[in-house]
Amino acid sequence: MSDQQSADRLAKEYLYNLQNQAKESGFKPAEKWTLGLMTTKEKLLIQKNYHAVVSMKAGPEHLLGMLDIVQVRLQQTNPVPDLKEIKLNGWEYLVAYNLERDRR
Repeated sequence: MSDQQSADRLAKEYLYNLQNQAKESGFKPAEKWTLGLMTTKEKLLIQKNYHAVVSMKAGPEHLLGMLDIVQVRLQQTNPVPDLKEIKLNGWEYLVAYNLERDRR
C-alpha cells in the first residue's frame, strides 16, 4: 500500500471517529472542529483543557496527507505545513477539538 493510500485510509478512519465523537457529544450543526498537528505534550494539554478531543498518531508522511484530506472534508482552508516542518517540530498527532467545549 502506498503512502497516499495509507493516508487516505487513515483520514477516512479519522473522519469516522470525528463524526462519532460529534454525535456522542451532541454537537450542534454550527459547531466546528479545530485541527492541529501536535506533539505528545501538546496533545495531552488539549485533552486536559477540552472535551470532545479526537487524535490519531501517524508518521510525518501520513500526517501531511491526512491533514490535507480532513481539512478538505471539513471545508477548512488553514495552511498545510510541509514535511520538513512536521519533522522539525516533532509533530506526531493529528488532533481535533472544539474551542467552545473547554473544561471549566
